[in-house]
Amino acid sequence: MTQIKDLSIIKTVADDGDLFVLQNPTTGETYRITKANLFAGLSVGGSSVGHQCSYSSDGDSNGLFYYLGRQQNTVAWTNPFDNGITFNASGVENGSLAQLSDRASSDFWTPSVNGSYIGFHIDVGDTEM
Repeated sequence: MTQIKDLSIIKTVADDGDLFVLQNPTTGETYRITKANLFAGLSVGGSSVGHQCSYSSDGDSNGLFYYLGRQQNTVAWTNPFDNGITFNASGVENGSLAQLSDRASSDFWTPSVNGSYIGFHIDVGDTEM
């Protein structure tokens, strides 16, 4: 069976009616959704009402990590590391993964090798943003 990851890319910008084809890497099951429906589903209840994360400057209180650290503006800010955001990296040469969502200035870097990466997963349960 052909895997989606093995298909060549011929278009890099999607129109509202274009389909995203997704595949479960474990089962191989494929499914599709239009760009418009995907974006509508990412907003609260499929509408334009919800929390807007709008960057204004470094260290502002408008970003997603800040919003998650305030538990959707219900408590004082705490670092959302491992409490809503999980980070992974190809390696850590300096610093710690928790620094990536902390509000304090710090130095973090991965080893200087090809293929180095930093990734994150946002787990907000039933929260829709």
